[in-house]
Amino acid sequence: MESKKASGNRSDINTDLVHELLADYRATKKPQVKEEIIRQCMGLVKKIANGLARRSTDSVDDLVQVGCIGLIKAIENFDPDAGAKCTTYFTHLIAGEMRHYCRDKAMLFRAPRELVELNFRISRMVQALTYEFGREPTDYELAEALDVDSKKIQEAFEVERRRTLISLDQTLSSDNSDDQVFLDTLVDMKYQYFTNLQEHRLVLQDALKNITPQAQEIIEEIFLNEQTQASYAKRHKISQMQTSRRLRSALAELRRYFHKIGQHQAAV
Repeated sequence: MESKKASGNRSDINTDLVHELLADYRATKKPQVKEEIIRQCMGLVKKIANGLARRSTDSVDDLVQVGCIGLIKAIENFDPDAGAKCTTYFTHLIAGEMRHYCRDKAMLFRAPRELVELNFRISRMVQALTYEFGREPTDYELAEALDVDSKKIQEAFEVERRRTLISLDQTLSSDNSDDQVFLDTLVDMKYQYFTNLQEHRLVLQDALKNITPQAQEIIEEIFLNEQTQASYAKRHKISQMQTSRRLRSALAELRRYFHKIGQHQAAV
């Protein structure tokens, strides 16, 4: 089977090609196909490793090796016919293996047993829901699935964040020749919020391809182009009441699409 060459230094992957290879591997279990999937996804593994190395005293090379274990697990478990993108699922398992490695290597304090056990349950549930939804679940969705208060989910995450010792003077691995320390790369929360917002926009844009053109148009104009319902009504020469009904119908169609995808994945 012929495949396009991808640069091992790139963090992006050819999703269509990887899905094709995953379908081939699921049907044949050929080792050479699995090796090609790994080669195609190494850029993603290295990107995640470099990101986590900023919050860990472990080397990037160690994290890449650990991340490959997560990648192999993802290849074995991912169903290309379920409708979800491989990148979301792969990223979760790769990053999960790296975080567990960092947590086990260095603990800052002994966490309450209840929260340690809850963290383990959360990790398993995040994996299951990520596969089901095609995205990482919210705290509320985790709390509902685990039948616990959402505050407990937040406490468990806070404990997990505090378990690894971070040095502000830690030198980071970088593609540039200049050394860089952790203190210089502390995340601006406003920028982080902007980044998360952009990711959500990409997920929405992908989903819009699977609904009717009319529903796609009104959602894009109001939510992606940030138009008001009044401006939409004026542009399309309809009343605001008609605009409101059209928007409700479009959102219901979008919810049905996500529900359908969730049911399909749950049945697999």
